[in-house]
This record gives sequence, C-alpha cells and structure tokens, in this order.
Amino acid sequence: MELLEERGASAPVTTPVQKSRTNVLRWMPAASTTALLAFAGVLIVINTLMLFVDYNPFVGALTLVFAFGLEQSLATWFSSFVLAYCAVLIGLIAWERTTHKMPFARHWAYLCMIFFALSADEVAGFHENVSVTISGVVETSGLFFFAWVIPALVIVVGFALAYASFAYHLPPRIRWWFIGALATFIFGALGMEMLSGLYLDYRPRDGWFSVMIIIEEGTEMLGACWLAHAMLVYVREYCNIQVNLSSTPVESGDDDRSSE
Repeated sequence: MELLEERGASAPVTTPVQKSRTNVLRWMPAASTTALLAFAGVLIVINTLMLFVDYNPFVGALTLVFAFGLEQSLATWFSSFVLAYCAVLIGLIAWERTTHKMPFARHWAYLCMIFFALSADEVAGFHENVSVTISGVVETSGLFFFAWVIPALVIVVGFALAYASFAYHLPPRIRWWFIGALATFIFGALGMEMLSGLYLDYRPRDGWFSVMIIIEEGTEMLGACWLAHAMLVYVREYCNIQVNLSSTPVESGDDDRSSE
C-alpha cells in the first residue's frame, strides 16, 4: 500500500489513503462519536432535570456524581477523558507525520501537548490557581471576573495566528470541522466563562447561573467530541495507519467507506 505523501506546505492534502476493507478505522469514527455524544447528552439532560427538582438527599447524591462544575464529578472526568482522547488521536497523527518527515509535524505534536494539558487542567483546575494569582495582583470584574480568562484570551489569539496556515492546509472537510470544533470548545470554555463571570458580578449564584454552567460545559463537551470525530476521520482517510481484523487487503478502488 502506498503512503500518502503531502505535497509540501503550499497545497492542502485532499487525496485519501486507500485502506483495507477490514480496517477497524473504517467504522470507528461513527461508533466512537455516537458513544461520546450519547454520554454527553445524558449528562446534559441529567443536569438540566436537576434544575427543576426540589433538593433532597437523592438529588444531592446525583449532584455529587453528575453535576457540571465539580472537579470530582463524573461530568468532569468525562470531559477530561474526551480531551485526552483527542490528544491521543492527534499524537498518533503527529507520530505518523514525524516518522515520514511530512509538513506540519511539529504543529501536530504541539497540538497533542496542548490537549493533554487541557485534559489535566479539567481535573486539576490549574486555571483556578491562575485566577487566584492574578486577582491577588489586580482587581478584576465584569467579563474578567474570573481572572484566568485574561491570559487565556492572549493564548487563543496566539494559537489562531500560529495555526492559521496549519488549518488552511488541512483537507477542506477536516479544516472546517477542525475550526468549528475548536470554536465551539472555546465558546464554551472561555466565552461562557466570561459571560457567567459578568453575571456573577451583579447577581448571586442562582438558577440562571446554573443554566449558564450547563451551556458552558455542554458546548465544551460537544466541541471536544466534534474534534475527536474529525481527528478519527483524518486518521482513517489521510494517514497510513490501519488496525485490521484480517490481513486480507482490498483491491484498489473497492473501498466502500461510509462518509461521516
């Protein structure tokens, strides 16, 4: 089987790699994304229903297990898992690109490290320590009520500038999925955090604040799941990586991949 060679940094890669009929990666994007979205949907529904139920010991127990915004809840660990899953997939791409000395290999490697850091932060809450440090130096309010969003905005702008060319040279469908997934994730993680901070600057934590938290955490999850799907499709169609259930290859042109 021929390895797909990227055509330099001046042209996007748009030609898929021929894969074996028994390659697990042919069906994995649809199955994986369905499972992730189903679990995320359950968490969003449970958190939404808890807004309308009077507090009792059972609801309290559910809150500890499923609630958004609690570092030790199942929701937080799921978010961390999806981000780590993205990091592993991106790392696989980075390894393949580095091994064959292809363009943007370092971009893939750095992106892998970024998502591992995001996964760790989800459970460790490093950004909260950043907020405490900044708030100890300067008073923040309004959109910057949670002070960590200030350096985060700088990082996002720097990332956009550094990865503009990288995104352009992705295959068209993957490019728009990549941009859309990151935009969704950033809207939840940063945009909704700024809006909820603005809300808290004028009102106490109430039901509407809980709604904002659900939107924030839900869009983060959806963005991460979308990115995981995009990376799986990229591995399947544009990387010379196969996980076969059988050693029997297909004839050229006989690949009946479904189109996610």
